[in-house]
Order: sequence, then structure tokens, then C-alpha cells
Amino acid sequence: MTLSMASSSRPSSWGQWGNKIAAASRPRQPTISRTFGVDIVGFGPIGRELSIKLSATPSRFVVSSITDSSVVLYPKDAAQVIEVAKWKAENKDNKLADFKGARVGARGDLIQGIEFSKSSIVVDSTNSDYTKHEEAKKRAVTALNSGKHYVCANKVALAFHYGEIFDLAKKRGLKIGYGATNLSARHAITIAQSMEKDELIDALALLNSATTIVLSSMESDPQITIEQAIEMARKDGVLESDPLIDLDGWDAAAKAAIFSNAIFPERRITVSDVLRSGIRDDKAKQLIETARNDHEKKYRVREVAEITREKAIVEPRLVEASSPLAIGGHSGVVTLHSKVSGEIVINSIFSSNGIGLTSSVLFSDINKIVSSTG
Repeated sequence: MTLSMASSSRPSSWGQWGNKIAAASRPRQPTISRTFGVDIVGFGPIGRELSIKLSATPSRFVVSSITDSSVVLYPKDAAQVIEVAKWKAENKDNKLADFKGARVGARGDLIQGIEFSKSSIVVDSTNSDYTKHEEAKKRAVTALNSGKHYVCANKVALAFHYGEIFDLAKKRGLKIGYGATNLSARHAITIAQSMEKDELIDALALLNSATTIVLSSMESDPQITIEQAIEMARKDGVLESDPLIDLDGWDAAAKAAIFSNAIFPERRITVSDVLRSGIRDDKAKQLIETARNDHEKKYRVREVAEITREKAIVEPRLVEASSPLAIGGHSGVVTLHSKVSGEIVINSIFSSNGIGLTSSVLFSDINKIVSSTG
């Protein structure tokens, strides 16, 4: 052991040296790290991937409960979480109510895990069903009223009830993690929220990569019809289980509503306030034909979100080939227009594995909450 010695702390006797050495050699008290319980509501591919990530750090996280459409399951340890995830993945028809060897709640009561488990954080990784926004809101409100932070990949609750949910979280002193609801815009939101009040002018964005893939595939092969491009995207697993959520602009509109509320908080809107049209509309078909007849290839067609202090729009538009919005493939982009910094472009290039990316962002949001709350 080497002791560095400063003139001001030089000992006056060997006895003092002995005391210093003994103190330095004394075993340190171990740092006690808190373990955080997490409820996972929705045990599809994203929920399962997240459960495995959480179970890989059992000293930090415990999966307190898992919920699918049949029942709430309370795993006994990390090993059982992984066992359940593998069993569920083997057959999409497997229901948690049929898993043997784990404690489960009453059938049909899918909120009890949120209310009664000893967790700190609730994660909503259910599918985004826009006809069930009151159910989505109930999950968020129940989590917050139970004293738990709320993290979501499901966009529905925030798309319809952003203001109410964030007001409740603030009142209860709790955090909301929503990066996984808006993968293309999450970094842009951070930048915009760091600006001075009234600095941000507007934002233009591609928020739905599925429509970008469909439209850019038609550019690469002029012989492909929009119907064929949609079918190719469906086979590649790019589209939602209900493809109209992507194609008719619902996914982009939901993201636009969340984005708008995050960067212009004084203007509370819902997805119903977003002016929306999709890439199957007559307008889109006319734009596609215009772009195809442009022999100089100056233009592209993209499903563009425009967000200002007065409005939020999602619609197909012609964009110049040199524009950041002309990006193709598994991509998203946001351009922020600032009174101070001018145009700020944030590109996101996604891997084809949206499940892995979404679960990683959920995990990141959970870690941020844990780090900020101790």
C-alpha cells in the first residue's frame, strides 16, 4: 500500500502513522444499492425482450409482475422471468394463465399487478390500439396513483391524454419515460426542450418509417405500384399488425401529438387535433405520379409531419431530393427551426429489428428514472 504524504498532514509520531495505516486498511462498508421492481404490462415481443434485459441485472432490477391479455403473473425470480419469456415466444397462442409453476392473479383483472405489486415502475408495452384510449389512460393513471413511475411504448394514452397524465405525474412527484413512443423524435425533443422559451419556430419530421420504406421502395423501382410496395413491406414485417395504422397516418399523427405537446407545452392537443391524411389517399397517388414523371428526379414523396405553435399536420408532400426529408429506408428525421441556431437536423437510421430498439429505449428510460430518483 502506498500512502501519498502532503506536508500539512505529515504525522508527528509513528503512532499516528499506525493509526492512518490501520484506518486505510480497515474493510470498507459495502455500498447498498437499491433494487427497483418493474411491472411489465404487455408481454409480446417487446415486453419479453425488455424482461430479459431487466433480468440480466438482478442486483438492480426485479420484474415484479407480467401481464398479458389473460392474467397477471408474479415471477419468483429472474430465472423464472426468462423461462416464461421463452415459453411465451415458442407459441404466440401461449397465455400466461396457462403457465405452470408461477403465482398468478385472478383472471380478467389485468390492473392488479400495477396496483398491488411491490414495484417502483410500470412499463406499458401493449400494442397501440387507438379505439381503446380510455383503457390505456387507466393503466397510466393507475400506475401514477399507485405511486409508480410510468414508462411506455404504447402511444395511445399520451396521444389522447398527454396533459392530464403529465399533470398527474407532476402532482405526485413521479417521472414519465416516453422515448419509445417516438423513436424518430426523442433526441429532437431533448434539444427542443433545452431551448429558451419562444426560441423554437417549428418542426418538420418523418415520424413513421414504414411509410418511408413503402414510398422509397417505389422510387427504387418505378414499376412497383403502391399496392405492391405495401405488400412487400407487410411481408418484411415493417407494418403494424393493422397496416392502416401506418398507411392512413394514425401512427404518425399520434407521434405528432406527443411531439407537439413535448415541444410546445402551452398548446395542449390530442391526436384528434392533428390534421391527418395517409399515403393511400388520392392526394398521395397524385404526388407519387408527379414525382415519377419528374425526369430530373428533383422530388420525393414523403409522409411529413409539420408542427408549429398553431397546428399539427401529417400528410404526404413533395420534398426536394436535396432536403433532409428525402431520406429513405429504415429512417427517421426531424428538422427543428430555431430563431437562434437556424435549422437543426436530427437523423435516425434504424436497424430492421424494431423490437430490439424499442426494448432498448424502454430500458434506457427506466435507467434514467432510476438514476434521477436514486
